[in-house]
Amino acid sequence: MSEDAPQREHRLREVFNALRWIVRSGSPLRLLPNDFPPWKAVYQQSRCWLDASRLEAMVMDLRLMIRFACGRQAPPPGADTAGIPKDFVTLNAASVVRLT
Repeated sequence: MSEDAPQREHRLREVFNALRWIVRSGSPLRLLPNDFPPWKAVYQQSRCWLDASRLEAMVMDLRLMIRFACGRQAPPPGADTAGIPKDFVTLNAASVVRLT
């Protein structure tokens, strides 16, 4: 990557925190408070994450961490989200975010 390549203007953690706020509050994206990056930046990065299936990977990682924290074993290797509707995974992601 060359030195004159465009750099990020907003930290990814702040973008993720903005997504958590949207899920928790149920507010539209365009009504993000000024504490977060602009809604267009949050939208653009979230689209990149969705297109690359990164949010599903984050949900699975969070699910595993919660299982271990509760003293439960990891699910069997064949028990992944295959066959589970994406809406169900999204709902689980929203509930996990609300727990934290």
